[in-house]
Amino acid sequence: MINSIPFSHNQYLNSPDYQEVQRFLNTRIDPRELRPLSRSRTGNTVVTQQSLGGSYLFGAGWSGKVQVCSGPLSGCHLIMPLTGALEVLTLGKRLEPNELLLALPGHEVDLVWQVGTTAIVATFERSVITGRHSQRELKFSAGDPAALSMFNLLHCISVQHCINSGVLSDEMQRHWERLLIQAIAEQIEAASIGIPAILPLQLKRCVDWVMDNLDGTPSVADLVKVAGCSRRSLEQGFRQFLDTSPARYICERKLERVHELLRQQPDCSIGELAFRFGFTHPSHFTKLYRERFGETPSETLSRRIVTGVGR
Repeated sequence: MINSIPFSHNQYLNSPDYQEVQRFLNTRIDPRELRPLSRSRTGNTVVTQQSLGGSYLFGAGWSGKVQVCSGPLSGCHLIMPLTGALEVLTLGKRLEPNELLLALPGHEVDLVWQVGTTAIVATFERSVITGRHSQRELKFSAGDPAALSMFNLLHCISVQHCINSGVLSDEMQRHWERLLIQAIAEQIEAASIGIPAILPLQLKRCVDWVMDNLDGTPSVADLVKVAGCSRRSLEQGFRQFLDTSPARYICERKLERVHELLRQQPDCSIGELAFRFGFTHPSHFTKLYRERFGETPSETLSRRIVTGVGR
């Protein structure tokens, strides 16, 4: 698709100074906290832009490994790496080239950009997802129809940008904006909170019950009662439709809730919070947390206190 940073006719930033980059992000997108994670760099950090009506497409090329933390997002954000990779700490997953991440309003994003990573970052107003919601980011693999559709749209816009030397008419901007918003809205609708829309009623009932009862330390035995089926049938359903076990699903949701509270409440106690959600062995809890988010609970809490992101 694009071998260099896209939208190069409209270059807004070309700097080796991370503080200048942070000021740009804070004024043009949403408040961000940047933390350089390596001394090695491949050049300057470059940011380009293509306006699409009330939405914006940014091309970004990072000169070094850097962590970018946001507060609660004011709008819908789309991120698609073109080269390199990003670590999505809030999901505990890696975003490879041509994969897609959708981050929704009100949620925080914590990313690590690897050295030399280039990507397209799109921002859309909150009204794009009116009537829809998600409790976390949505990630689509490179071969997923959603990622392929977005890839093709962004490719077409990039070509139009080059043909028109970065100057798109208002009508053309609105046209491409409508197509992107429609594609995003459809994916949010279909992948609400990352759960397939075609979940059988029994599993949907279990998923909803877990989210409503995390403070009560739900167990697999509880889910068997909620589903009204055998434990074996429950486990088969979770593996078939959610690609996990009931126990793992419960654990993942509890870890996500702890992570969310640590980022929102810097004066909370890690030990009390872990115990509240049923993690009775501190060392095991820390191990699970690190595997899920790439850092320890104390690191999440201390970074929150130091940066004050979102406050």
